[in-house]
Amino acid sequence: MIYIANRFGAEPDYYVENQATADLLQQYYSYSSLQIGTRTDAEVQLDVNRQACLAMNTERFSICATFTNGSDTVWRAMQDDDPEEYEYKVFNHMTGVYSTHHTKTAALLENEIRKDEFLVLFGMGSVQEWTEVPIPPPPEPVTPLT
Repeated sequence: MIYIANRFGAEPDYYVENQATADLLQQYYSYSSLQIGTRTDAEVQLDVNRQACLAMNTERFSICATFTNGSDTVWRAMQDDDPEEYEYKVFNHMTGVYSTHHTKTAALLENEIRKDEFLVLFGMGSVQEWTEVPIPPPPEPVTPLT
């Protein structure tokens, strides 16, 4: 069994259950992150990779509080001490549209959903499994031109 923990913008982390599988993989591919390990090891690594991905993409996940200042509406980043009952806007990076929520709890929940969607989009929703080593076909013979 081969377990794959994807990374954002980098080669995934590969975990294999034994040295024989690692040797077979290295025969056909050159993985820089190939380790002997279990599905649990891959899941732990995926959690690390997910947190790193979200840290690199914080600007995609914004929650704004809206305030009325005279006839103007002012947006600013939500703060911890903002009231629970207020108007909050959550940016959906998939559609480019803000959704409106009237409680901080609902806005935070929506933002977590957007983060999960982003991780799934980049193959980081769960550990992937291969049941066997994908062996590439042999190269086609080259026919000389006549």
